[in-house]
Amino acid sequence: MLRRVVPLLLTVPLLATSQVVVAQSISQLFQQGNAALSAGNFPEAERIFRRVIRLEPNNAGAYNNLGNALYKQGKLDEAIANYQQVIRLNPNHAIAYSNLGTVLHQQGKLDEAITFHRQAIRLDPNYSTAYYNLGTALSAQGKLDEAITSYQQAIRLNPNDAITYNNLGNALIDQGKLDEAIANYQQVIRLNPNHAIAYSNLGTVLHQQGKLDEAITFHRQ
Repeated sequence: MLRRVVPLLLTVPLLATSQVVVAQSISQLFQQGNAALSAGNFPEAERIFRRVIRLEPNNAGAYNNLGNALYKQGKLDEAIANYQQVIRLNPNHAIAYSNLGTVLHQQGKLDEAITFHRQAIRLDPNYSTAYYNLGTALSAQGKLDEAITSYQQAIRLNPNDAITYNNLGNALIDQGKLDEAIANYQQVIRLNPNHAIAYSNLGTVLHQQGKLDEAITFHRQ
């Protein structure tokens, strides 16, 4: 009896060791893939996350990151397919819904994009990026009041996001609220003194207010 038990016991640590090795490999690949994404090496990131999926076909995070790499390369339909796979694997994956909305926005499918951004917010009401993305889609549709509300909520959740202040300023300009727009562009510059777009936007508003000398200064900056 003892001889029969020993081989069975030996298979357990061997299996566990194999699983640990695979898990470590996937963790290392994720680090490499994320580093490639951060460095802008999107083809390399694509290659790495495809390898992760071969090792672990049900890894929702790998499909999401592969979608990001494909999106950055302009492979929008492939990116969509990967975000959809994330949602099939994990229907509560708020990030994938918002990412899918972003790609659909790029394709001009604004109604669909808004639907997915709203779903992301329903799943995670504290997801500031989803509010920002929703704001951009609503603004593109000319729904400025709703866009401003979304941007403001994004700022409440993430008050140091310079890009959101900039887009909020743009929406306020479209409503003719120039002083409020100026305040938002100034906040962008406080958060990021190298934000060239905010300087130019601020110069444009000052020009509209007839403050030409100040406008020229900001455009030159």
